Amino acid sequence: MLTAVMIAVLISMGMVLLRALLGSSVFDRILALNSFSTHAVVFIVLLGFFKNTALFIDIAIIYGLISFVTTIAFLMYFKYKPEE
Repeated sequence: MLTAVMIAVLISMGMVLLRALLGSSVFDRILALNSFSTHAVVFIVLLGFFKNTALFIDIAIIYGLISFVTTIAFLMYFKYKPEE
């Protein structure tokens, strides 16, 4: 059952990555990459359950925090981008 969920998450990650590549605007692409990062966090946690270790959960939390801060930074940059 856990393997089927991991495969479903991988398929969903592929669809979100396709959305990031085909996004119509910069903001759509950034939000698609944020969704991809969220799926990656879920996959890391599932991998931790599969391997029966709690270390992966700590890694997923750190990756999620970095992803959140990076997404906010990119959105702020493209919202207030200096004119050239």
